[in-house]
Amino acid sequence: MRMLVIVALLIFLATKAAEDFVPLRPWNGFVLYFFLDFAVDAVQIFFLTPFMIAVYRFIILDQVAASYALDPRRPEFIPFFG
Repeated sequence: MRMLVIVALLIFLATKAAEDFVPLRPWNGFVLYFFLDFAVDAVQIFFLTPFMIAVYRFIILDQVAASYALDPRRPEFIPFFG
């Protein structure tokens, strides 16, 4: 699970770093800020969904995930992403 936590932390840091590369001017408008913030959050949640599934499996089902597989076709992916 240590590697999964490291991957999740790197994804979180990458999305926050990507926000810093966007100039502040587009973030000042309320409507544009809302949509840009929503898009960044959606991308972040999309890539963190396999980590959340692995945590769920570890806590509830007592199964340790061996890898970080980003597969939107899995049946549990969409409920966790939603």
